[in-house]
Order: sequence, then structure tokens, then C-alpha cells
Amino acid sequence: AVAGVVLTCSFVNGTWAERNLTLLPTETAVAAVVCLARGPRDWALVGSSFNIAALAYATSPSEVVKDIPFEVAVQGVGDFGPADTLTLRTGSCPTGPALPLAGSAMLSGSGSVRKIAATAAETHAAVLVCLQRGDRPVGAVGASFEVKAALQYTLDPVEVVTGIQQDVRISGVSDFNEGTVNVSLRLPACTGDLLAEAPVTALTASLVTLTTTPAAPAPLVALCLSRNGGALVQVGAPFPVAPNLTTYWPNQPFNRYPFDIVVSGIATFDANDAFTFHSDTCDGTPPDGAATTTNTGTGANRTATMALNKAIPWPGVGPYVSAKQLVLCLSRNGRPKVQVGPPFTVSDLEYTFVNTTYPAEGIMMDIVVDGIDNFRETDWLTFQKDSCWGAAVQTTGAFKYWGTPQQLIATGIITGAYTNVVLRLWRDGVQVKVGWGPFRGFEVGRIIWEADPLEAVEPFPQVVTLSGIGDFDGYEDRVTLHETNCTGAHYLSPDRVNVTGSGVHR
Repeated sequence: AVAGVVLTCSFVNGTWAERNLTLLPTETAVAAVVCLARGPRDWALVGSSFNIAALAYATSPSEVVKDIPFEVAVQGVGDFGPADTLTLRTGSCPTGPALPLAGSAMLSGSGSVRKIAATAAETHAAVLVCLQRGDRPVGAVGASFEVKAALQYTLDPVEVVTGIQQDVRISGVSDFNEGTVNVSLRLPACTGDLLAEAPVTALTASLVTLTTTPAAPAPLVALCLSRNGGALVQVGAPFPVAPNLTTYWPNQPFNRYPFDIVVSGIATFDANDAFTFHSDTCDGTPPDGAATTTNTGTGANRTATMALNKAIPWPGVGPYVSAKQLVLCLSRNGRPKVQVGPPFTVSDLEYTFVNTTYPAEGIMMDIVVDGIDNFRETDWLTFQKDSCWGAAVQTTGAFKYWGTPQQLIATGIITGAYTNVVLRLWRDGVQVKVGWGPFRGFEVGRIIWEADPLEAVEPFPQVVTLSGIGDFDGYEDRVTLHETNCTGAHYLSPDRVNVTGSGVHR
């Protein structure tokens, strides 16, 4: 006999050779006895005593959740058999509505345990376990249990991006630490192809945290969970995996001038997205002389700004190289750094002289500056003595500027001789040293002359030798004699002047 099962009252029937007692016990008993009174005679004990036990059930997992398979195991007697049926109902047993299920319930077990396995299709505050033993009436086993709302997940960051470490947190119950939890990502549902096993990196009673780094974009990825080796179940709605982030350069970078890289590809950049620059790889050291990177912008665009102060070694300090390869690295809210966009180089601005390698005092010269492809009409050059902060070099009027986006050309005359002239470009109020090659600046020579004989006497020839620079051209460098100044009348007609020599003398 089992407490809580059979009827709400007891009755006796049967005649002749058999007399039957049917009852619904309201309490358990260790030694219940059957007593018989025949007519008006006294009660008499019939046979030996028996136990009245109490049935109980346990759910696995202990918290039942919508859409997650669960099992109810009823125990308390040792003679369960195939004729004993279990159902799950709301309200009451046996007339209450059946709990809506996803698929059919499965019965199993005999002897000391009888089980029902099912998946709830709806939430409900009170679900009863109803037992019918053979053809006897149905009774409720124990108190009701709750079917909780479906599990949910959160993404951190909230947008999943190819190549960037991602945390997924699953919540909704407080018994995750009972048994095992396995998680995987599949395309586009839990019945689809495996995208990646997602290792559970942290497990508490109420939270499952997994960490993954998507290797490729996908339009929809399902988050699939299995508890205690059971079937895979999709948690929440599928989510997309965005392609790699993209980079955009408003201006080509060059050494010692602040440059921007604009990163896009998602809509949720925030202040915790930190960009840094490194040499060659994100494991590399920051480039020498790099100023602190500034990160600005939220939402769909995030901008990294940096001025590279000395990517190329100063002469005499290290080997000269024309460019330094850098990579832009992103850490989303403290996660490991990943490279964004392709590697790039930060080159120096370089200069060359047109038709000369030895500029000279008082001689018109052209200087061509190149190294980038986005020179502006507002860019201009100045000449300083010894360093960018030295005294201004004297010139005859302002230099004239012209050129293309790939070249800036300055034309003018320097009126003094200098051993080290530093050329600097000005853009938006920022000065940039031009030329970080084997020397820091250039020399402006002074052309001097010597006459032999010192005094000219007609009709004897006189030789005047020019020196002071090293690249006199035997064809292009013409020499004429004038009275007073070079704009005055010819002292001698050109046909009476014979010009020879090249290199260091003319």
C-alpha cells in the first residue's frame, strides 16, 4: 500500500470466498494491520503487518526549463512495472490539462524506479506528476514543480566579429553546476554543420561562460547546449558573425605627423575598444618613439590617431631604413589584441634637388619633396639652421610652391652659405622634418672665384676659376661677365668668354 494513491476513502466488498478492502492511506505506516470483524463479533487480526510507504520524485536537471529535455524519476516502492503509467498535468490529477510537450514523453524503468522523459513546450508555475498503477485511479506524486522560461544568452561584445575573441554567457537556471554542460556553435541551427566547439571557460550554478574566436563570417550561427549528455538544444535566437573589421586611411601616414586610421564593420564601438600600434605583429613591441595612441569615436566608426616620432633611427644611432612596417591592433574591453587591417609602412618625407646635388648661395634651386601621394596646396616648406627649431635661413623672397599630390616642388634662392640646412614641411600647424637619410640636412655652398692674373690687361687672356661646390656641369652651367651686377650690361660679349671645366671647378 502506498500513501497518497488509490482513493479518497476506503470501502469493502466481496462475498463468499473473498473479502476485499480498498483504501487511500493518508499517512505512512511502518506496521499497518488488517482487522476483521464478522458480524457483531470482536475485531481480530488477520495475517501479518505491512508497510505503507510514500512515493517521491526527482527531476533531472533539478530545474526544469522550457525546451530543455528533462526526466522525472518516481521512487518509493520496489514493484514498479510496465503497467504503471506517468503523466504530467497542470491543475490536478487526473482531470487537469496535460503539460504541452515538444514531442512525445517516454516511459522507462521498473522495480524501484519509474521514469518519464519529456521536453516542455511551455512554461508553467505548477506541474503535477500523476501516477496510475495498473487499472487503479490516478494520483499525484509529491508537490508540483515549475517549468521555467527558456535559457537565454548574452554576447560580450554584443556584436560577434571574425577574428576577435568573444564571450557568450548562458543563464536562466541555478543548477548548471550539477552534471555536465557542453556547448557548440552550428550552422544555421543545432541540426546543422558544426562550426566550432565552444569550450566552457567558466561554470557556476547560475552562469555558463564560453569563449570563442570565430574564424570566418556567417549569416546565422546557432548556440547549442547539451546537459548531462542529452540532446542538443538551441539557446535563444541565432546570431550573425560579421566579417573582419575594415580600415580606412583619410591621409597617407608619414613620419612625425599625426595620422588617423578609421576602423568600421560593426555598429557598437565604444570607449573600451582600445587600438595600439606595434611593429610587425600584435605581439611585437610598440614602434620606437611612438606617441600615445588616441582613440576616438563610438558607434559605427572608431578612429586611432598616432604621431610616429622616430620610427626611423636618427643618423649615427642606428641603421638607416626608408620605412617601418607597423600593424594596428585592437583589444575589445581588455581582451587579447588582434590585428585589424593589413600591415602598413610609415615612410619619411624625402627631398631631392633638381639639376644639382650641391645647392649654392645665391643660385636659384628647385627642391622636390616626395614620399606620400596626398600633398596639399596648403603644405609649405621652411629652411632652418641646424634643426627644425634653429634660426631661419635667409632667402631672396618667399619660395614658390607648385607640384602634384605626389610631389611638392619649392623654387627659390638662399642668400647665405650654411653647413647644415634643415628642411621642414608645415601642415595644419604641425612641422615635419623632411629627409631622414644618411644626413640630417644639406649644405649650401658659397661659390668663390680666383683670377689669374689678378688684374686683367688687354689684350692678354685672364682665367677666372669658380669653386665652392662639387657638381659644376660642363654643359648646363654657363658663365657670363657683367658690369655692376648680373642684370647689368655685359662687360664682355659672350663670344669673347670661353667656359670650360666641370665638377669642382668651372
